[in-house]
This record gives sequence, structure tokens and C-alpha cells, in this order.
Amino acid sequence: MRVVLGGFDTEMKFIGELLENTDCEVVWATKDGARVSRSNAYDADCPSPKATDVWVECSHEDWSMLEMASFGITLVDHHKDGDVGYGRPPSEYFEASSIGQIHILLGIEPTKEARFVAAADHCLHLAYNSQCPGVAREELKDFRMAFYGDEDPFGKVQWTKREIDACPKIKINGKMVNDISKLHPRHNKWLTETSCYYGLRTFKLTRSGNGFKAFLSNLSSKDLQHFLDSQCHDFGVVVKTFGDPKRQFIGVIYSMIYGEVE
Repeated sequence: MRVVLGGFDTEMKFIGELLENTDCEVVWATKDGARVSRSNAYDADCPSPKATDVWVECSHEDWSMLEMASFGITLVDHHKDGDVGYGRPPSEYFEASSIGQIHILLGIEPTKEARFVAAADHCLHLAYNSQCPGVAREELKDFRMAFYGDEDPFGKVQWTKREIDACPKIKINGKMVNDISKLHPRHNKWLTETSCYYGLRTFKLTRSGNGFKAFLSNLSSKDLQHFLDSQCHDFGVVVKTFGDPKRQFIGVIYSMIYGEVE
């Protein structure tokens, strides 16, 4: 069986290492001769799909997801509506995550590490809040900190929390949310970890290509859905939305906004 892997991140790293100990042929999807990134993983031009393939968080530019599935290809993903893992609750984090789907497909018993990777990738905020069975908050934190390669990584998380706390606040569906749009870029590396570990609601509006992108995290599913249904239009002209309210993060792409972004 051939397994085609998408953009490289922590989860994909562990999937690749897991597959090294199997009889699977492992191929990285490419675009214009280079390994795909997370941003262009669904526009790969190589390899050519073939029946019995497994494609993990990627697809071929000339094939729709439906065409690939109809051809007999197994699609492993949890990012888009229709994916096997999309919209599944934290109690099903392992079955929902891509690394979990690979374990199940190959009949491999997961290690504690694999469960940590699955929980963090599918719903880090909820995992830190004891919503994922078998994943303890402090054990998960220690596992995550070990991968940063920094001296005193948790100290930097605490530093970033202080900076987020000092940011302006806006209201989303009546809830106070930290507007981190102008937070210094030196904190970018620590934003996800900090906001998820401490349960900080965040909103960030930035330039993105020729448009703008808003990203919200750690609000309730109800509040995020409210933003998508109505409040997102208060900020500008919406092109598309992404994310998953059930996993407690969403994003909005705007062609223009009503105001200024530095």
C-alpha cells in the first residue's frame, strides 16, 4: 500500500516515523518539484493517484476529493467538512485525528506519545482542559515543551500570556476576547500553546496576500458559530471561512476590511 503524505508538521512527522516500521511505501506529495507545505497540500501535482492509495491531508490538483474516493483512494483528514475526522468531539480525538486514522487503518496499537500528538493536533485547547480521555494536562504540557528546542520554553509561554493579557479586548457574542492583532511577532511561536494552555480567547486580524485574514480561537462552539453567521460581516467583505467551531477555532478570509490593519 502506498501512503502519500501532505505538509510537514508534528503530526505528519510522527505519521512518517510510524510508517517506517511497516511495509507501506511512503511518498511525500510535491508541487513544482518541492514537497508541499500545509498551504498548498491540496494542490499537489505529484504523485499521480492510483487505486488503493492512502492520501494523508493532501490531494492532487487535477482530482476532486470525491473523484479520489470514488477511484478507491482512502482519504485521511479532519480539516474540512466531509472528512472522516471533521467535527468530531474531543472524546473521539484519536479516531478523528489523522495519526489516529492511520493507526486504525493499519491495526496498530497507539503509544501514549501518539495519543498526545492526536489530541494536540485535533483539539489542543480541549486536550489541555481534560476533554480528551487518557490525556493528562501536565503530561501533555511536558510532552509539548520538549519539542520546542528552547531554553525554558514554559517561561516563554508565561511571558506570552502576560503580553496577551495586556492586549485590547473586543466583544464576540457578548464575550470579552483578547485582540492580539498587534501583538509583537516575537510571540508568534508561542501563541497557540499559550492561548490553549491558559484557555485565552483570542482574535487576530492580519494582512494575507491581497486580502486579510481573521482567526479566532478558544471561544465556545456557539460563540464561534455566531461569529461565522453574523458578526464576521461587521469587519469586512467575506470571501470564505475555514476551521471547525467544534474544535474551537475558525478563520475568515476577507477581500477588504472596514478599517486599517498595520
